[in-house]
Amino acid sequence: MKPLIYAILIIFLFPVPEAFPQEVLLEKEVELPRRTDFGPNSRRFSHFYLGFGFPAGPSEFEGAGIRHIRSKEAVAGRRFKYKFTEILAGGFDLEYRKTSFDLVQNAEKIFPNNRLHEKELLILHQAVAGLYFRINSGERGDYMGTFIDLGTDAVWLVEGKHVVYNTGIDPAYEAVRSKTVYKKLKYLNSFFYGAKARVGWNRYLLTVHYRLSPLTGEDYPAYPDLPRWTFGLQVGIH
Repeated sequence: MKPLIYAILIIFLFPVPEAFPQEVLLEKEVELPRRTDFGPNSRRFSHFYLGFGFPAGPSEFEGAGIRHIRSKEAVAGRRFKYKFTEILAGGFDLEYRKTSFDLVQNAEKIFPNNRLHEKELLILHQAVAGLYFRINSGERGDYMGTFIDLGTDAVWLVEGKHVVYNTGIDPAYEAVRSKTVYKKLKYLNSFFYGAKARVGWNRYLLTVHYRLSPLTGEDYPAYPDLPRWTFGLQVGIH
């Protein structure tokens, strides 16, 4: 009996390597081959991004003023980048953009009409496809580094909404706040385009966008155009 016990102890305490070839392989760390053509500073890269901004500048003329501090823009998209040289790169963006103009309520108001409200918004839901050209600066390693983007956008207006808020008097409820939404706005163009510039530090970008084409259609010449500039900040998710 004792020899059997000794034999079992020898097997478990001093295993023979040849008897357990798979055990040695499982304990080794095998380094998998790494993709060298995909990354922030590689030949190809893509990532999601989020951003916000504020419309800026004057309207075309009086009667279509906006409250700049209450007007805003939000964006979400995916950016594709292709590296040409150590300095030059380029690519394209696919983006959802929501712009909300808070319209000024005063006696000069004419856009989209001269009626005054407690609050009035023009909300634009947009699908955007953009091209850009990138100039890189300095040493980067496997990071985006510092860069400048110059490009253009083509915009499809998915939906435009004119939203008004008012407070009225109802005999049953006394003061009542109402919200009215107007859709299918014929005075808005379905497509427009613009130019853009960005200054980036790795994942953080300061953005400037200028709408080159009018927001309102040619059939509505009396409608003034709203501010064309937008300044914002984007954050890359990578």
